[in-house]
Amino acid sequence: MNLSEAKPGTEACIAHIDGDIRLLTRFASMGMSPGASVKIVRNDRRRPVLLFGRDTLLAISRKDASLVEVAQ
Repeated sequence: MNLSEAKPGTEACIAHIDGDIRLLTRFASMGMSPGASVKIVRNDRRRPVLLFGRDTLLAISRKDASLVEVAQ
């Protein structure tokens, strides 16, 4: 399942991030690397995905969230 499909309140672990080096570097700087656990705070269909990870609330665009594979 990818991050854009996760339901609010779900706790998940990042399994894999698809994308170019720019995206991987940006996510790594936010602490979102494979193995990191995140909690989905809000996931409305037309808005960015809000998630809480490593003591930080992050807003990820739907396009970028669809490139992040998570496992529950």
